[in-house]
Amino acid sequence: MGSDAGDAVQGRESYMRWVRRALWVPAAIAVAVGTGWAGLALWFDGPASRPLAGTLAAGFVVAALAVTLGLEWIAGKLRYPASAAAASAQTDPLSRTPLPGAQRALLRHGWGPLIAMVVVGAFAATQWRLTRHSLRRGNFAADRGIDTPAFLIAYTEDRATIGRAMAGCFGADDFSIVGGAGAQPYFARMRGVDVFGLVSETIAHDEPRSRPRAGHTKFGSDRVLAAYDPTFVFSCYQIHSRPEQPALPCAAFWLARGFEPVTMHIPGLREPGEYYTFLAKKSRDFQCPGRVH
Repeated sequence: MGSDAGDAVQGRESYMRWVRRALWVPAAIAVAVGTGWAGLALWFDGPASRPLAGTLAAGFVVAALAVTLGLEWIAGKLRYPASAAAASAQTDPLSRTPLPGAQRALLRHGWGPLIAMVVVGAFAATQWRLTRHSLRRGNFAADRGIDTPAFLIAYTEDRATIGRAMAGCFGADDFSIVGGAGAQPYFARMRGVDVFGLVSETIAHDEPRSRPRAGHTKFGSDRVLAAYDPTFVFSCYQIHSRPEQPALPCAAFWLARGFEPVTMHIPGLREPGEYYTFLAKKSRDFQCPGRVH
C-alpha cells in the first residue's frame, strides 16, 4: 500500500511538472509574437525608436529559444518509452528528459523570471510609444472628447504667457470670467471665476449639465456669469495670427451690456498665433502694453 501511494504521489508530481513545462511553450510563443510585433512597430517608427526596437528583438530571440527548448523537451517526453520510465521510477523525473544538463537547469530555474522580464519590457515599449505619440507637438485633436497631453501642454503654456504679459494691468476692483482657472489668472494676478465651475460653487452645483465632454459637463450660462458683474470676459475670446480684430460669435450678449472687444499682441504664443482678442467693459478704459485695438 505504501509503495503504491508513493508511486501515485510521484506520478502526480511528474505529471504536474510536465504540464507546467508544456505551458511554457504557448507562453513563450505569446512573448515572441508580442516582442516581435512591438519591435517591428518601433523600428518603423523612426531612428529614435530603434535602440528600444533592438532590445525587443533580443527579447524575441530569447523567447524563440524558449519555444525551441520547450518543444524539444515535449518531444523527448513523447519519445521516451513507458518501460524505461517504469525502470527509473525512483530517479529524478528531470533525468528522464533527453536534454543536456544546462538546458534542464534553464527550464527548471531560468524561464519564469526571463519571460516576466520580456513581457514587462514589451509592455513598457508600447507605453513608451504611446507617450511619445501623446506628447508629439501638433497632436492637438481631442481623442473622443479627451484633450491630448500635447494640447494641454500648449494650452497651459499659452495661458501662462498671456497671464505674464498682462500682469500689472489689473486693479483691485477688476473681476474676470476665464475659460480655465489655472495659469492665466495665476500669472496675471487677477480675481475671477471660470466657466466650468472649478472655483465657482454656483456653476458647479446649481447649473445643469449641458455638455457630454468629460470634465466639462458644466458651463456657466450668460445669466449666471453676468451676475458676477465682471470687468473682463476672457472665456469669450480668440487667438489669431493677424492683427485684424475678429468677430467673436459669443460676444453679442456682452456687447449689449457695455463690453467691447480688445485685441493684444502677445509674443511667444504657440497656437495658433500671437494676437489675443477678448472682451472688456468700455467704462474700464483698459490700457495695457501690447494692446492693438
